Amino acid sequence: LRRSRYNHQIASVYSSRFITIENCFVHSASSLYDYSRYEDWWNNLADGVVFRYGAHNVFKNNTIKFAMFALAFVNCDSSEIVGNEIAYFGGDGVRLVGSNDLLFAHNFVRDNLALMPNSPNPEHKDKYGDALATHQDLLQAYTYKDGLGAGVDTNYRIVISDNVFISVTDTNRPYRGTAQGLWLGDGFHKDYLIENNLILSMTYNGIGLEGALNCVVRSNDVLDPYSYMPAHPYSLPKERKTSVSPIWIILRRQKSIHGGGPSLNNQIYDNITERIVFYQEDFEGQFGEARNNLILSDESAYPKEFVAPLSNPFKKENFKLSAASSAIDAGAPTSSRDLDGVRRPQGKGYDIGCFERAAETAAENLKAQATDFAVFLSERYLVAIAKGAEPVKTVALYDLAGNAVFKTRNDASRAFSVVLPPLAKGVYFVSINGRSPTKAIIE
Repeated sequence: LRRSRYNHQIASVYSSRFITIENCFVHSASSLYDYSRYEDWWNNLADGVVFRYGAHNVFKNNTIKFAMFALAFVNCDSSEIVGNEIAYFGGDGVRLVGSNDLLFAHNFVRDNLALMPNSPNPEHKDKYGDALATHQDLLQAYTYKDGLGAGVDTNYRIVISDNVFISVTDTNRPYRGTAQGLWLGDGFHKDYLIENNLILSMTYNGIGLEGALNCVVRSNDVLDPYSYMPAHPYSLPKERKTSVSPIWIILRRQKSIHGGGPSLNNQIYDNITERIVFYQEDFEGQFGEARNNLILSDESAYPKEFVAPLSNPFKKENFKLSAASSAIDAGAPTSSRDLDGVRRPQGKGYDIGCFERAAETAAENLKAQATDFAVFLSERYLVAIAKGAEPVKTVALYDLAGNAVFKTRNDASRAFSVVLPPLAKGVYFVSINGRSPTKAIIE
């Protein structure tokens, strides 16, 4: 459906509750080559889907392609946006406006379009000659109240989890945009959880929060594998002299014309990025705590940490942890699964970032467990002994078909033993503390 003077949106859901839109394909063009001029794109692309003034709505497993502003939830509480693909949008990919208790999870938001006239300012062009569009966002959220506008309220309890955000997947395509990552401005934003997201952006804004209160930002990869944005004014003086500014996670005070206020009591940990910035200006108070983050100097540090981070096209699989990554086993306890659903932890500890590196082969799995625990199995006895500092907490025994023969929790001691009912001869597998099982044979 194309834009017209009577219709700017493909689908609008107003003042509705318990509405589900699922398994739909929403689009306003068919390919990147439908139009050859910026004006034609502006005149023909409609906005995608908007939910406004409702609650308990679900937008699930849909695809939105070629829309101006792709998806918006406006004053729509207690709703879910799960499993969608949003691609080739000229404005913002997603807008969460004036809404509380939202779940935004398992979505793929990618490929912003730079639909703006070419600027004569060379700083507004990327190295490929395309115009920059630095205020377009892969996801934007802000507070809003009718009659008063943005930045005059507080929104609560939004979860942004297990998503992939990529501003450009293929740098060879036309109309390459340079959208920011997640920009949560005009707060206040209270009790948000942002975790297990992969965010690739050509801008300095990977994750930004204005007026954040009691928010948790953890286990995200916030990266710029493209690295050619102009330096931002908040950058260090030496960085302003270069053509590249590091991508960051930034917490700022709320800058509303209605008074504003500081960001307070936030937790930022176990993220991989190039910079973490606290910018409070005239307000006093503690932002909270930034700890245990892996800070990379620039994209030159990426090859050590990731599988294929500088390969075009850019895709999720390129940013899984390499065997040499500093993030492995260096994290604090976080969610039980990573972005791909892999159980955490896989090794001696949790990995920093959105991916947990699983052992690549069965032999590597067995070696990892064998390094930490000694396991003895006979027809009547099972014994597990800790070799290192990690105690034996849980023990599970499986037969060759994968059936559980025995499971128990231990009192976190260094040794565990149990008398079993008589076992038949054959191959079994023993898992200690949820690790990948070790093979044991009763002969």
